[in-house]
Amino acid sequence: MYPSPTVLARVVVVALLVALAAGGQPAQSASKVEADGPPNIVLILSDDQAPDLLAKMPYTNGRSDWTRFGNAFVNNPLCCPSRATILSGQYSHHHHVEENDQGGRFDERSTVATWLNSAGYRTGLVGKYLNGYPFGRALYKPTGWDSWYAFTSEPQYYNYSLFENSVKRSYGSEVSAYSTDVLTSKAVSFIKSSSDDPFFLYYAPKTPHNPFDIATPRHLNDPTCAGVASSSWDRPNFAEADVSDKPRWVQKRPIPTRTIERTHRRQQCEMLLSLDDGVRSIFSALSSKGVLDNTVVIYMTDNGYANGAHRVIAKRCAYEECISTPLLIRYPFAPNRSVESIASNVDIAPTIADIAGATPTRPQDGYSLVPLLQAGSPPPVWPNDQDGLLIHYIGFGTSADPSGIPLYWGVRTRDFKYVELSTGERELYDLNADPYELQNRAGQTGYLFRQAEMKAKLGRLKSR
Repeated sequence: MYPSPTVLARVVVVALLVALAAGGQPAQSASKVEADGPPNIVLILSDDQAPDLLAKMPYTNGRSDWTRFGNAFVNNPLCCPSRATILSGQYSHHHHVEENDQGGRFDERSTVATWLNSAGYRTGLVGKYLNGYPFGRALYKPTGWDSWYAFTSEPQYYNYSLFENSVKRSYGSEVSAYSTDVLTSKAVSFIKSSSDDPFFLYYAPKTPHNPFDIATPRHLNDPTCAGVASSSWDRPNFAEADVSDKPRWVQKRPIPTRTIERTHRRQQCEMLLSLDDGVRSIFSALSSKGVLDNTVVIYMTDNGYANGAHRVIAKRCAYEECISTPLLIRYPFAPNRSVESIASNVDIAPTIADIAGATPTRPQDGYSLVPLLQAGSPPPVWPNDQDGLLIHYIGFGTSADPSGIPLYWGVRTRDFKYVELSTGERELYDLNADPYELQNRAGQTGYLFRQAEMKAKLGRLKSR
């Protein structure tokens, strides 16, 4: 049986404070041991989701049993590096996948899948793995995965192939082949076929990654997305006119065409409705199987999407629209809550390992979020709030990067963001006064102390 939530929370707080006093990471919380066995874990990962579009997913956003993280971000705002971070619990400069064409560098011998598999979990991946898989090799199932239904080469909505455990299967252009729906069906089958062993399901469709005009027919012109293409949905930094305070790479960008970006936003919304259907189907399968009360469900995206903010069309940038992710965790062993402490994709692997009672076999840059999920008072000191989150992009120059964004390192705290670019330029944003990052305060007299403080935080994070 579990310890009582109050007792368990006290144990976690004491362990956290002891670890912090010693200058290390917080100790993992007590392993979860329920009468029904270790918890099942489902990770749902969207692809390039603008965080504000979660509001247009009626089922997912409408559930009342999520713990919602209001300050959730990614270390490297790009698909392949972010997914490698989610699977490893390491920053991208530590796992060495820093661009979309570098997936073959990832060490697959130590991932959340191998850790959980060693702890007795049945593991399954359905959908997108790392960009470029199988990296010029013959198709294969990476170690640690029991069930494997992965896109081969670039994921598509129609006319694609999946490597299904040991067989490559091709899908066509008929409506029934729409990849989000096909992957949902395979995720549901994985849940329904589960035995008495606990399971870990990684469900990662392409949705809503571009191209944006391929919603399934049932959601075309869906009234749920009404208003998303109007000016009322625009953020104050949308198609920003005055970027004189921004780095040169932003100043050189043309002002986006508003109608095009708004149309893309509506199309992304329509595409996300098929994923919303998928989330509903997964919850229905968990309920029908009778395991919902012993299953943790995590919903997030691999990176945000700018949709014209600060003149940025896509991702890779250090601005909020690129690094933010929705983060919803259904933790059935304690009441849901809203959490404002900083969380990130680097925290997902240690969180899953903690929930499963598994042991990571590579150094962890992140922290288990379990103390923030449990009943009782949250820890009085949270490392990410104290130290900030490291953000990083390797910079324009690889064949996979058309952005023109230079290399940068940055730190995001609850109140400020500080970024150092390889060009020598600096950015500092007072996020309480300026949440849309319209005024770069770097070098301003009134912010010199804060800039020095943030620079020191960045130096400590980079040196870990």
